[in-house]
Amino acid sequence: LERLVLAAMSLGIARRSVEVMSSYAKERQSFGQPLNRFGQIQKHIADGYAKYAAGKAYVYATAAGLDLASAGNRVDSDGVKLFCSTMGKEVADSAIQVLGGYGYCG
Repeated sequence: LERLVLAAMSLGIARRSVEVMSSYAKERQSFGQPLNRFGQIQKHIADGYAKYAAGKAYVYATAAGLDLASAGNRVDSDGVKLFCSTMGKEVADSAIQVLGGYGYCG
């Protein structure tokens, strides 16, 4: 159960990172147009969302199949923690790239 909770925490980090980078890229102007019009920014946002959606599906599927009355849930709970913790870091790193220096001190 603890591994699933840690995975869900990483999922929350990824979700908020996608929200922040998406809204920032919509508001911030560069070369006379919003940042979200540039391909590399779109890639960061799209990859972040796709990773978040995959992690969410994995967390929900693992939670639905978790049997607290018996042992032997380690493979799924270990896998979801491994995937989501790495995914959360990658999405947060993408958000820092989109936000530029604002991601460090804002």
